[in-house]
Amino acid sequence: MNAAIATLKEKGYRITPARKALLRTLYEASSPLTIPELAARTASNEVSVYRNIELFTVENIVESINTSDSLPRYALGHGHHHHIVCTHCRLIVHIPCSTELPTPTHEAFSRINSHEMTHYGVCSKCACK
Repeated sequence: MNAAIATLKEKGYRITPARKALLRTLYEASSPLTIPELAARTASNEVSVYRNIELFTVENIVESINTSDSLPRYALGHGHHHHIVCTHCRLIVHIPCSTELPTPTHEAFSRINSHEMTHYGVCSKCACK
C-alpha cells in the first residue's frame, strides 16, 4: 500500500482520504473486488470508486481481472501472474508464473507484448460440498 501511495505522490496526484481508503480496502481484501463491493466497503459512491480505480489501473497500481461471467474485479498489482477462478463460489487465486513470453508462432506478429491467462476449476472448499 505504501508503494502505491509513493507512486501517486511521485506522479503528482493528491492523496485524498477516499484514495487512501480505497487502497487500504484493496490491500486488506482476501480476493479481488468489484466496483460495487469497493464502494460499499469504502462508503464511497461507485462513480468516485470507478474514477480512482481507472487512475490506479493506468498507473499500474491496480490490476483488472476479467472473468467469463462476472463484473471486472480489481486487486493491487503485484507483478506478473495468472489467475484461477472457482466456477462455484467465484474465488479468485493468484498463480505466480514466469515472466518469459512465448515466441510468436504466427507470421502476422513480430512480438508479443503481454498476455492473460485464467484457469477455471472448483476450489477445494466447494469440492467437499
